Amino acid sequence: MADEPKALGAWTLVQDATVGNEWQQLADAVRAEVEKKTGKNFEKYEAKQYRSQVVNGTNYVMKIYTGGDPTQRSYIHVQFLWIFVSLRTNPMSEEIVTDIKVDQFYHDELQPLK
Repeated sequence: MADEPKALGAWTLVQDATVGNEWQQLADAVRAEVEKKTGKNFEKYEAKQYRSQVVNGTNYVMKIYTGGDPTQRSYIHVQFLWIFVSLRTNPMSEEIVTDIKVDQFYHDELQPLK
C-alpha cells in the first residue's frame, strides 16, 4: 500500500477518515475521554482525517469536526494509543488519549502532537 510507512515507527501520510466507518468507530471510542479532558460536549464528532504509527499498539492522530461553521475553528486534533490484546476467549482493546489540540481549522496540518 502506498500509505504505509517506510520504517517501523514512522507515521503514515494523512489519510481520509470518511471512507468506511472504522475510523469513526475509533474516534467514537475516545469521545467520552476527549469531552471530559476538554470540558466540552461536542455538537458533532466526525472523523475527517487520520495518521497512524505502529508501535507497541498503534498511535493515531485524528482531525475531528466538532460542529459549527466548517470554515472556522470547528475541529480538534486528537492523539491516542490503541492497544489490542487477543486473548482466546476474551479479546479486548484499550484506547488511551495522549494529547488534544482544540480550536483547529480544517486546513491546519495534521501532525503528531507529542
